[in-house]
Amino acid sequence: MLAHESMRAELEQMRASLRLPDDGALEELLISQVVLCWLNLLTAERRRTERWSDGISYESGDFWDRHVARLRTDYLRAIRSLASVRRILFPVLQVNIADQQVNQVRR
Repeated sequence: MLAHESMRAELEQMRASLRLPDDGALEELLISQVVLCWLNLLTAERRRTERWSDGISYESGDFWDRHVARLRTDYLRAIRSLASVRRILFPVLQVNIADQQVNQVRR
């Protein structure tokens, strides 16, 4: 039970760290997707480690490696989706003045 509550608190902390003040429903949905993908990846990596420590066949090891790689791809895709939406909604205005570059987020 303690481990379950600890994981729930960690997931909520992760959600909070990804939130921005102006986030809307779309960003909240994408943040949930990032957090769930991270949890799936973490769980699969732990299961793979357990299987490896018990001894594993080549086929089973290959399955777990491919499974974890797919989940990692999903996680990175979710992160990129959130970043893309934020770039679209809040573009950065770039101004070059002499030798200096000034970036201003437009909200």
